[in-house]
Amino acid sequence: MKRFLSIILMVVAFAAASCNNYDEQIAQLQQQLDKLTSEKGSLSDAITSLSTLVAQLEKGSKVAVFTPVTNDAGNVTGYSVKFENGETVTLYN
Repeated sequence: MKRFLSIILMVVAFAAASCNNYDEQIAQLQQQLDKLTSEKGSLSDAITSLSTLVAQLEKGSKVAVFTPVTNDAGNVTGYSVKFENGETVTLYN
């Protein structure tokens, strides 16, 4: 009986040690997913802008205005390109 009780206590101890709280790991994975989703949107915007830029240049459109885009701190974060036909493309770093 004593041996049986020891085995049960060992099984309970192992079971308790193997149970983890996965909430923190799930939260970290959710943060990573949110970041990747945001980056996907930025990449999609960049591809669209580059495609428009290439299409305009292939049509022979000329650049009318080339303007740096800055953030609130005054750092250049990209460039805005306006073509003579009025179409504008903004490219971000």
